[in-house]
Amino acid sequence: MTQEYAEFLAEAEDLIGQIGSGLLRHEEAIKAGGKINPEILNGIFRAVHTLKGLVGMYGRQEDMGVLTHALEDLLDQMRLGQVACDQKARDILFAASEKLELMLAKKPGEEKFGEVLTKINQAVGAANQPKQQAARLEASHQRDTSSMVEGVAIPPEVMRALTEYEVHRLAENIRRQANLFLVGVVLPLTNFDTALPKLTNRLKRLGEVIATVPMAESKKETMTFQVLFSTTCSSESLDAVLRRNEITLRVLKSGQTV
Repeated sequence: MTQEYAEFLAEAEDLIGQIGSGLLRHEEAIKAGGKINPEILNGIFRAVHTLKGLVGMYGRQEDMGVLTHALEDLLDQMRLGQVACDQKARDILFAASEKLELMLAKKPGEEKFGEVLTKINQAVGAANQPKQQAARLEASHQRDTSSMVEGVAIPPEVMRALTEYEVHRLAENIRRQANLFLVGVVLPLTNFDTALPKLTNRLKRLGEVIATVPMAESKKETMTFQVLFSTTCSSESLDAVLRRNEITLRVLKSGQTV
């Protein structure tokens, strides 16, 4: 075994382990509270995306490349709410994860590969019907030409930076009547790469970080960011937690508070 192949196996094994553990956490969260945790689902998506890139970079395991590409499409549709995250979809995800493990170990079971791939493609295909495609195009157009989402005004410079997934998460949070904030922060260039994750991790304990947008008006030797954040906390509670001179808080929508 070459050093290159050994490195590929180690990295792929780690990523497949992340996918499997993520799916278990996802299943447990749904069974415990009946709700989808977008952070967990997004983490599974990122692990599959990274694995797909790893397979392509090393030119190994062509079947794994095909499966990860299809699995990435399915997870993306699930993140966007275009494929229901029901038991049927979760069973497909677990079967695909098991198949990835078998592929890496080069164990028998090729017939299952075709079966799983067919189920994934059927689920993705159902989400890409003409009406749903038209809705996605309309949503994309609105993101480019409007700063309104579900009746809430979003600053244009923030709206333009959002991905389709982030627009979906923003709309979902508005629909469930959460409070919506823009948390502004100015950080030195010398440590923004460590200070920003610390801030977003603090916010994640209180709600959902929908997007982090770097702003063009950053001054010399500093970086300015706007964090689009949803929570059930009030602005007063959030102010108390984030009390720092370089942080500003802007209310975009007031909903429920606890």
